[in-house]
Amino acid sequence: MNEVFAIADEVAVFRDGAYIGLQRADSMDGDSLISMMVGRELTQLFPERDKPVGKLLMSVRDLALDGVFEGVSFDLH
Repeated sequence: MNEVFAIADEVAVFRDGAYIGLQRADSMDGDSLISMMVGRELTQLFPERDKPVGKLLMSVRDLALDGVFEGVSFDLH
């Protein structure tokens, strides 16, 4: 998102092929842009968990594929 705000004067948002709106880039932040893009508040994207995380099944650290990606780490529960 930083790149959008660095080069754009205005941001037009389309969702599912429908025009959502046009905003001046300097009048919004990343959260408001994402909210326009997905159609709900950012807090709803990652809701609080009501169940504890299960046991660790696999852990990957610093996974890389030359020229494609590097530094990917995650835990699978």
